[in-house]
Amino acid sequence: MNETHVPVLTIHTNFRKNRQSCFSPSSITQSIDYNTEDVVVNTLVKEREISYTNIIISSVKSEIMIDTINTIPIIVHTISFTCNSRIDTIQKTANDLYELDAFFKSKNPVNGFPLFPKRSISYPMRDTALCEYLQAVINISGVCDSEYFKQWISTSLPNSIISIRRPIISGELKKEGYILKRWVARYVLVKRNYLIYFVSDKEFSKLTLPTILDLKGANIKVSDMKEKTFHIKLSSGAVYHFKTKTKELLGEWIVALQSSTVIIQRRRDRRQSVYSEETSHKPVTPILSLQELLTIQSTNNEIINECMKIVQTHKEDTSLIHLCKRLESIDLLDAIELNQIISQIKEISLNHPEDVQLLKLLRLLSSNEIKRIETRSKNHSHQSSRSQSRKQSISSLDMSLINSNESSTTVTPRSGVVCRICEATVLAEHLARHTYYCKTLNEICMKATTDAERLKGIVEEAKRISELKKTDCFKRLIEVSDAAIRIMGESLQKQYDNLKVYNEVSADLVGSYQHDVCGYVFAFYVQKLIHHKTDILGKYIENPNNPRQLLNVLGAGVRLDETWNNIGLKDFEIIKRINGGAYSSVYLVRKKVTNDIYAMKIMKKADMIRKNVVDGVLAEKTILQRAQTPSVVKMYYAFQDTHNLFLVMEYCPGGDLRCLLSNVGYLDETTAKIYSAEIVLALEYIHSLGCIHRDLKPDNVLIDKNGHLLLTDFGLSTVGSKIEQTVEDSRLVCTPDYVAPESIVSFQYSRCSDYFSLGSMIFEFICGIPPFHEETPDAIFQNIRTGKYSWPSSINPSNELKSIVSGLLTVEVKKRLGYKSVQEIKSHPWFEGINWNTLLNESREDIFVPELDNETDTGYFEVDNQTDNNTFSTDFNETKGSSVLSRMKGDHCEKFNKFNGISFHHLVEENMSIANEVTTSENDRESNNNTDSDSQISVESFEEENNETDNPTDAKQDAKSDHC
Repeated sequence: MNETHVPVLTIHTNFRKNRQSCFSPSSITQSIDYNTEDVVVNTLVKEREISYTNIIISSVKSEIMIDTINTIPIIVHTISFTCNSRIDTIQKTANDLYELDAFFKSKNPVNGFPLFPKRSISYPMRDTALCEYLQAVINISGVCDSEYFKQWISTSLPNSIISIRRPIISGELKKEGYILKRWVARYVLVKRNYLIYFVSDKEFSKLTLPTILDLKGANIKVSDMKEKTFHIKLSSGAVYHFKTKTKELLGEWIVALQSSTVIIQRRRDRRQSVYSEETSHKPVTPILSLQELLTIQSTNNEIINECMKIVQTHKEDTSLIHLCKRLESIDLLDAIELNQIISQIKEISLNHPEDVQLLKLLRLLSSNEIKRIETRSKNHSHQSSRSQSRKQSISSLDMSLINSNESSTTVTPRSGVVCRICEATVLAEHLARHTYYCKTLNEICMKATTDAERLKGIVEEAKRISELKKTDCFKRLIEVSDAAIRIMGESLQKQYDNLKVYNEVSADLVGSYQHDVCGYVFAFYVQKLIHHKTDILGKYIENPNNPRQLLNVLGAGVRLDETWNNIGLKDFEIIKRINGGAYSSVYLVRKKVTNDIYAMKIMKKADMIRKNVVDGVLAEKTILQRAQTPSVVKMYYAFQDTHNLFLVMEYCPGGDLRCLLSNVGYLDETTAKIYSAEIVLALEYIHSLGCIHRDLKPDNVLIDKNGHLLLTDFGLSTVGSKIEQTVEDSRLVCTPDYVAPESIVSFQYSRCSDYFSLGSMIFEFICGIPPFHEETPDAIFQNIRTGKYSWPSSINPSNELKSIVSGLLTVEVKKRLGYKSVQEIKSHPWFEGINWNTLLNESREDIFVPELDNETDTGYFEVDNQTDNNTFSTDFNETKGSSVLSRMKGDHCEKFNKFNGISFHHLVEENMSIANEVTTSENDRESNNNTDSDSQISVESFEEENNETDNPTDAKQDAKSDHC
């Protein structure tokens, strides 16, 4: 979903269009005069004079906030930086960053201006890209001295923008759709007088913009206590229906929501009292003396120093190290979080009573907390009576979450996870930043043709990153890389002797950068490249008569995906056979390094050649590697051995639609509509790639773990055709029940052929059998050519359903629904109520989500129980088919050489999925802590509410996002 921007600045808006997708290195040294009168005046400039020189951007962290004036969600970036040794932070909207980019780009005569990171980069990886971009802009001579930049960096966010952190209550509710009246899961939270809901908690972590309802003046009532439902009637008249899991949760949500419907006046807008009597409470005044503040700060410093000592002396205790790391930011911790940390340290201390350091740390923490409690009691005692009733009503909110035990497989920020790109082990909390740099360096390596060129590219990238320049080992890293580049031009023996030494030095650098995310990635890649070159040279020196080794030395890894990322069958554990087709078998496998579960499709080369389907296999691999959509099954790895081809793909544990129909018989019209809509989106995407599926049928549509459909099996597909183009084939490639009439008559295929197959599938969804089905293929073809089919008398389809099936099954191509464009299908009345923009993100709990015993459960597939692991070795014995391979023509050899590949963009997605899981778990923990905090109702929460703007803006409806 696109980011929504607050219109703070109004100049140069034309620069937002056609922005480059990512930023590249630039070395801009020309001084530019940015002092201009085009600067927009903003009334929220901080009252201070600061010299903005030597600015170093340390981090960018993004979050969703609410613009309370317009009642819309926006992305806000918190930018941390150091300026002349002073640490500071600012918050900027996405619009602010775009305006900064547009302004300086318009004033910059040099073509190498840093490129703004593209929106498609997912959070939190995009934060790293924004950090690099801002540093690159600031490094341009003249930027920091300009009046525009000084005003930009000193301007605050409007008070009307509030964070959605620390909500009153949060969790999953079911929401009733507007059109289909089905209950779908939504991740909901309440902040002040706003209800915010996301499609799921993952969308919350990925900063997908939510729907916001303004609860001021809203009416909250229980609809049905037995069904655990309630409704919200907004002041605008709109009504929303929600359902909780238990009656206890229903009561908690009602209490929280009703407390959010009160329109709270701002303090300055109130009269002397909201009651008839004057209040006896005096205004709050600060009571902490400077000496008291210094005492607390001194205690905090002692705690931080003690934590640093414990980290050095307790390196084996990862849980204790994690707690100490959190305590190093003690100034930012609230009382609830601090008490939890103290409790955990006490538990560790009980098991180690002799540990003097732990006892000292506990004494310091206890002293610190006593001072905090005394301070809070002095400041806030006068407000205890005001908040007492609210304390009682909210004290029970969401307490069950706090006591819930985490799964043993939960990924925490301090967990070690394997990067799916480079397969190095990194901390989960660092995975997003690691992925950003790892992806960048991997792209550099894949584009270059020799190891020397790859090292040179990495060195250039390293010199561009300011964060890396600050590290102690930066100079050494560059020296080792440059030396390795120079030696690669010498004799082979000299190269080998010197690179062995450089390999050891670079390995030491990897260890030196162990706790630096950016430096570790660069050192890792430098060491990996040097080791790669050394390994190739060593193999050649051992066997100089091997021509392949000589080619590897001369090319030094031209096909890097084969020689460096050498993925093979050895990297996978075969678990069980899932399925088998005419040309292949599919096995459930586990990647040994990462423990990820995949589906591996194995095809014998001899069979491919004998059945003349080599081009189809290569087309399938090309389509799957290019596809970047949730509607098409993902391919991760493609490799081969002497006799077989291997495709490693996403495992969809829900089985396929054929298995589903075999078990349930047929689908109701609503389910058929939603499933058909997902298939339409999949076809729309592959057609945009120039691909025609040519074998669309229920067997080739898989169901993933969330209940969504994925298109698979592109073995009969054509690729590279334009959308309007018709492809001729001398063969009839199809499954008889779903083939289009033009394919039978003249062997022609187009995107309309896929639409005809879709029409047959929709009919089968409702009736349980295909529309043209007969006993023999010839009889089926006869029915298809004449368009002869009829609805069973037991079925009562709607007029809209009969209309869309009739349109898709039209014999004449030019009259078929979808001939002009796919929009004809999407706008058909049968699909009314389908929100095409959110369809693939909606919950499928109301239809079908597979219930799995474990990650290797294949219960939804029709698996032969007699098969076992030995089937793999017998089916794919390398001696079988050797006679055919020995006669393999040169063109086949050349085609098979193009088969190997790795889909790095899908591996990046896997990394980000893990990073989002960490963010989600952290948000859950924070939410649990905040629930406890809300039950005590601190004065800070009241101050927030009292400062709230009194603007009874009606909720902005987003009905489109909830049609289903």
